[in-house]
Amino acid sequence: MEKQFEKPLLKPEDNLWFFFAGHGRRYKDQDYLMFLDSSPAAVDRTAISVDEVM
Repeated sequence: MEKQFEKPLLKPEDNLWFFFAGHGRRYKDQDYLMFLDSSPAAVDRTAISVDEVM
């Protein structure tokens, strides 16, 4: 999933609506989006930081 965010997908004039239906978790002073297969014991490896999405 992280590879999808490595390259720019939008141009400066584009708009993006982002909707996430799921759970989140605070871990080491960061907020994470938790997926169906995310592990609470390995948040930094199995979830994605909200900062990376924004």
